[in-house]
Amino acid sequence: MESLAHMPFPPSPQEKGSVIIADDDPLIRSVLRSKLEGVGQTVHVAKDGLEVVATATRLRATLILLDFNMPGLNGLTACQRIRAHPLNAQTPIVALTAMNMEGVESAAMRAGATLFLTKPIGMAQLLGIVSRYLSLDDATRRTIAANAARANQISGMAPRRGQT
Repeated sequence: MESLAHMPFPPSPQEKGSVIIADDDPLIRSVLRSKLEGVGQTVHVAKDGLEVVATATRLRATLILLDFNMPGLNGLTACQRIRAHPLNAQTPIVALTAMNMEGVESAAMRAGATLFLTKPIGMAQLLGIVSRYLSLDDATRRTIAANAARANQISGMAPRRGQT
């Protein structure tokens, strides 16, 4: 469930986007990294909770994508530790999890997540959400929107032209 009420305004255009991706799945890290670097973002990856906290305490990010089911240190605790450090205390954190149990979203929000998303989530939808936080020019935002629409059409999630 997506909670848009907690979404801050994107950074000013002068800020270069720096995204931290924390997920224990190497395929997810690789795909997200490729997509975000493809639109000019600097991407840092972490494979577990300890690594994302270490990364977030040494560099300021524009956005943090944080899986909540990770080894070593779970995303909930990692989120709390990131929020406790002044460098990224105000950085948007998008919590991603396959845990769709009662109370998980509220726990994530209490821990400091800006937005809570349940997996599986389509790459096009995720990139659309991510683009709200990054300082992307209008042309890049339109490209992401067009790619999202095309991906949805290919996957059968949206009607094709001429269909109702």
